[in-house]
Amino acid sequence: MAWHIVPLNRNNAGHLNRVDTSFAVEAELVLSLCRESLQTHERPVAPRIKRYPREERAEDYCQQASSAGWLALAAGEPVGQLLVRSHWNGLAWVADLAVEPAWRRQGVARALFACAVQWAQEQGLAGLAVETQNTNVAACRFYQSMGMELQGFDKALYRGLDSTSAETALFYYLFFNTNL
Repeated sequence: MAWHIVPLNRNNAGHLNRVDTSFAVEAELVLSLCRESLQTHERPVAPRIKRYPREERAEDYCQQASSAGWLALAAGEPVGQLLVRSHWNGLAWVADLAVEPAWRRQGVARALFACAVQWAQEQGLAGLAVETQNTNVAACRFYQSMGMELQGFDKALYRGLDSTSAETALFYYLFFNTNL
């Protein structure tokens, strides 16, 4: 079955947040600092399924000058979504990227990401930034495959959701002008 990408708008906003955001955790990335560069290696962990609450609202991304969104649809049903907004630092912030499990590894995320890159370039932004978790190894691999580089981390970001969390937030960046 084929899928296609459409811009998020008031007519299709009801499809937003209907995409399954869960992911399998089978490994985690362990960070190390090597010559002022963050390096990672994978460490296996007990398998589990992870899911985060949805916070984004369609009205914040529909026909706004400082934000945009896209849906991937198959037979009229959402199979993927991406939300992006301009950030205070001159970058586009990818607020949400999700693809239904059955549609992963079929180019949906790449097509959605390409929309975000084009939008950010049209807005004159310096690049894109995104945050994911060290337990979402598939997302980390995806962002690296899109040319993004791991530039930062926060070991405490998820402790508000779970005071015992050992999860680390990872920040990936893609700059359009490499001379910056």
